[in-house]
Amino acid sequence: MKKILYFLAFGILALSACQKNQDLHPTAVVKVVPVPTVASITLGATDYAHLSPSTPASTQQFFHGTTDAFANIPTILTQEYPTAADKSQITVTYATSPVVPAYFKPVDSLYSHDAYTLTAADYNNSFNDFSAAQFTTWFNGKYNSVSAPPVDHQETVLTFTYYDGVSTYTTTQSYVYLNGAWVKAYVVTPAQYVSVNRTSNYFGSADNNLVTLANYFNTFLKNDPTIVATAKVGDVQYVSYKYFVSAANTYERVLPMAFDGTNWVASNTIATNLFTLSGGVWTGQLDNTVYYTLVKADYTAVGAIAAAAPISAGATAITNMVNNADFTLNSATSTSRWSDAQIANGIILGVLTPKYAPNAATVPSANQKFVITFSGYSQYTSGETYTFIYNGGFVYQPTPDNAKYTITGDDYATIAGDATTGATAAAMTNLLGFGDFSMTGASAWTKAQINAGIANVLKARYTTATSGQTVVVSYAIYNGGNQITTTAFKYNGTAWISQ
Repeated sequence: MKKILYFLAFGILALSACQKNQDLHPTAVVKVVPVPTVASITLGATDYAHLSPSTPASTQQFFHGTTDAFANIPTILTQEYPTAADKSQITVTYATSPVVPAYFKPVDSLYSHDAYTLTAADYNNSFNDFSAAQFTTWFNGKYNSVSAPPVDHQETVLTFTYYDGVSTYTTTQSYVYLNGAWVKAYVVTPAQYVSVNRTSNYFGSADNNLVTLANYFNTFLKNDPTIVATAKVGDVQYVSYKYFVSAANTYERVLPMAFDGTNWVASNTIATNLFTLSGGVWTGQLDNTVYYTLVKADYTAVGAIAAAAPISAGATAITNMVNNADFTLNSATSTSRWSDAQIANGIILGVLTPKYAPNAATVPSANQKFVITFSGYSQYTSGETYTFIYNGGFVYQPTPDNAKYTITGDDYATIAGDATTGATAAAMTNLLGFGDFSMTGASAWTKAQINAGIANVLKARYTTATSGQTVVVSYAIYNGGNQITTTAFKYNGTAWISQ
């Protein structure tokens, strides 16, 4: 009986202990980790409207440099991406100058066709001059004729005697027809031509550069008291000037310029910076390199287009990549292997273009760098990195660093077929199949053979190398296990020599 009671007591304790353990370990709750947002935007009027009315950019629609942009763009991003997760990255393109109307050439810019000096018949008064009101009446009658209406970008240059209420003097005024109305242009004066050593009152072949002319005109406008007195940010002046080609071909041209608060500028300037969200705060980066790691959906997207050119991957390679979310890098003879070009084109067409350049309004800035990390399988799964530059399109950069380089799957295949290394057939076959240099057994490579193969790869990769340039090369070896090792190579002007 004692034994029975003891057994019963033990059972009760055991049951009690089980129930307690269950209380201490409730059903696990799966935590959903928000996916960071990755996007590219170009700021427009609706974006700048998120800023405080006291912020100049809210109405001017441009930022006065990087400091101004970095201080205010986070406000815009907070409004437009309220649910963005940490590590979100938004590439923002924004204006750094007021809107400058597009440069144009008048429909008929030959000076002899555009210029006209008023005659007594035009004045039709005993004084042979015009007040402002009289000139306006005459101008509208001559240049807003129903029978011969003006056309866009038509220009006329008029010289006449003007009466200002006190005295009379000769003046030359230029008008350009834009968007349904005549706009008075700013005419370069004889004194201004002389100030830049153009004593013949025209510019010529030496000035056939809008940057040069813009610099001249900025100085003219900033030193003209009639302009300075009323200039506001965003104001536009159409500068009218003579341009000489030959005695029979002198033209009147027009350069639109806008005031940015300090200078008159002739071109729309933009900047692009990457903004990253961390701890709820958006921060701009001067280095606008975009770093992105492929996710499962990206491999699927690449797989959907990989059979077609220019990727042209095999069916087995595509299936293997989509199922395993990695690119097989080893075994050049394997139907699962992806070449460097196939991977690069897959990332460009399946990931970069739809994600960062889906339309003309969101294209990255020129020469913007994208560093993409993906999973590669080469007897072991590891993170591989490819670099791309945007230059009207995404371009793969196989040698993005002049000081370090990692041997790629294509490089191993190239070395495996390079008889000049002196490696045995067994060693080359092994390298082709496994994507690493075996250091033991019948398929072993000597250090000299490895160096010879890598030197030839560097010669092909770094086509603009300079004498004395040193590159540290990382590559895989097998010595009882997969290992990554490095060797420095120095270019002597003719060949790469291991150090």
